[in-house]
Amino acid sequence: MKKMLVEKIWLNLCSPSRLLKNFFVMISNGIFFTKTYMLGPIALSYLTLSLMVKYKGQGVPIRQLAMLDISVNVTRILDRHEVDYVLICGALLGAVRQGAFAGRPYDFDIAYRHQDHEKLLKLYPIFQANNLHIGYISGRQQKFFVVPKLLRFQRRYARIDAQPFIPYENGWKKNRFDYEGPRISFVIDFPKRGSEKYAEIFSYKFKIPANSLDYLEAVYGKDWRIPDSRQFAWFPQENRDDI
Repeated sequence: MKKMLVEKIWLNLCSPSRLLKNFFVMISNGIFFTKTYMLGPIALSYLTLSLMVKYKGQGVPIRQLAMLDISVNVTRILDRHEVDYVLICGALLGAVRQGAFAGRPYDFDIAYRHQDHEKLLKLYPIFQANNLHIGYISGRQQKFFVVPKLLRFQRRYARIDAQPFIPYENGWKKNRFDYEGPRISFVIDFPKRGSEKYAEIFSYKFKIPANSLDYLEAVYGKDWRIPDSRQFAWFPQENRDDI
């Protein structure tokens, strides 16, 4: 996390145009947040407030509850409009391993099929009505994010990164071109409609790849079930190895 922050600062300093652009984004976001969240916690959604009552006493950070709020909102909109998605990266790890978030996440990663990209953009008014803004990563920013057509859903403390996957061999692969690694090169299997697989995060169900266990071992190693840092919630689920 700290390394990524340093890289972001360095990239901004090396590019005056990027620095200026991000400055105006910060100003606009500040105005938006001041207007929308001037009441602080009172202005948080009903779901976040209910989650705070249920889990805050158990030591679960508010950031995780806000992350769950936005995750439920976005994925349910995708479900209603038949846009297929699956969890990947740390979101998948937490869901399969412990039924919660792994560590203290700063984002929530999902994958979608690249042909659904335009369909997602058409849903912008619906996301906006749910107090979710979409950041479309393109142009020069690709040099840093290196994810063509990445969509970022943002709400105050939490964000979702929706990454397009392209057909590759018998599955789907990240649409990346910077380097090879387990997260980039692993081919996931989108379940067919009607035979979806799910894992829970704080009792809320999310779709996951059909080959989730293989993915987690490839990305996080054979000991992926053993945490390497502090965890704030752990909810055992039956038949997790049957995922």
